[in-house]
Amino acid sequence: MENRIDLETSGYSYDVERDTKYLRKRLERACLKSDQTVIRGMLTEVAENVIGYMHEICEDVSLVSYLLHILVFNLPDGGELIEKIYKNDPKGYGSLYEITDAEKLKAWLCRLRDGICKQMKNKESSTQQKIVDMVKQYIDSCVEERITLHDTAEKFKISQSYLSSIFAQYSEMGFNDYVNYKKV
Repeated sequence: MENRIDLETSGYSYDVERDTKYLRKRLERACLKSDQTVIRGMLTEVAENVIGYMHEICEDVSLVSYLLHILVFNLPDGGELIEKIYKNDPKGYGSLYEITDAEKLKAWLCRLRDGICKQMKNKESSTQQKIVDMVKQYIDSCVEERITLHDTAEKFKISQSYLSSIFAQYSEMGFNDYVNYKKV
């Protein structure tokens, strides 16, 4: 088996041994940081530039299986997250191993990519909403005291700009407006 694939249309060259190690390290790091932009980019890159260019579909399935394994074991609740994506498929994510066509494999990988990113975004939104709710409770309980964005952000161990941003996004008003409203 030749270990190098040159993709004429994209100018991308994929070396199976070297690039699989690179993909693993990069994907593991993205999972640990919950960086959905990098995860989306990597899975898109594989779908568009690698699948279908290897000599055998089984090699493509093996690569996607390897990436799936990395995601399952490195994303927070990775196994549950991926099971949710394929819950309506009778064989779950195991349907991967029955794919015999490159286009179907690309579609499978894109479904995985989109499902992971959607769930990560939902989880992030849920976490941000919880922070805003806790900050509101804090403000409500300390309304008689001097409340500043700086002190509140420090108490919740987040930056002022992050708190200000998510507060405005998940509340009817900005941080200072909310504090003033509660004081009146």
